[in-house]
Amino acid sequence: MGPWPAGLGADDWFILASLIVTWAMVAIRWHQILVDHYGFHADELSAATLIDFQKSFLACQEVYFLDALLIKSSLLYMYYRIFGISQRFTKILWATWSLVVTYFITCVILSIFSCHPVSLLWDRSQPGNCIDEVNFFRSNGIVNMLLDVIVFCLPLPMVWRLHMGFRQRLVSTGIFLLGGFVCVVSILRIITFDHMNPTDFTYTNVHTGIWSLVEQSTAILCACLPTLKPLLRRVPPTIGRLVPFINTSVKLGCLDTQNQSRRDGGAGGFS
Repeated sequence: MGPWPAGLGADDWFILASLIVTWAMVAIRWHQILVDHYGFHADELSAATLIDFQKSFLACQEVYFLDALLIKSSLLYMYYRIFGISQRFTKILWATWSLVVTYFITCVILSIFSCHPVSLLWDRSQPGNCIDEVNFFRSNGIVNMLLDVIVFCLPLPMVWRLHMGFRQRLVSTGIFLLGGFVCVVSILRIITFDHMNPTDFTYTNVHTGIWSLVEQSTAILCACLPTLKPLLRRVPPTIGRLVPFINTSVKLGCLDTQNQSRRDGGAGGFS
């Protein structure tokens, strides 16, 4: 895929898709609350209800992993649109995106085949064995957080190479670092795994489920921070002046990328 002109690009479609996927995760949670009595102890529920809950829980995991992939892909493509003129930085983006995709594929495979037989995931009355689910959730949560740290720190060296004043660079750095707030939420989510009990998921997984939704929603907001100038026009001028150069940077970055593409004969791109 070649460079996109200024305006809607792949990063916008990625983040829109992630929003839809987040809504899907919310819908699954509401199904669990209204139908599976999410929040009740497992020994208070029927076998059929527990089976339905475990199936929906598996679906929620896959939706969560897809959401994480889409959000990180959106951020990485946005970086490409702004700083894609640098071939070295583009290669770094490719390498990071490969790590993100590897994380997604690994988590999906492990979550689906974490039990033998697979049906043991939702029907615990049959013989078989599963991996340590709590450690699996904690591990993928930690890896996801580390990937967030990498993704949010990636543009900082490029920001300090831009031709702008020190104050503008400082504010720009601060805006990108605000995205790191999602890492704080991720830490809070990871802490909740200490209270999980695989034999009582319907009750002990409530706080983890809440923080999972908060984490993904926060990540979407953080990914959109550099594009919020129109919204900031409606707030006090002292705040609105903080990010005017971001839109300019995006436009200049896209223009520079297009010029580089013309010089390279239209080849290349990050997709």
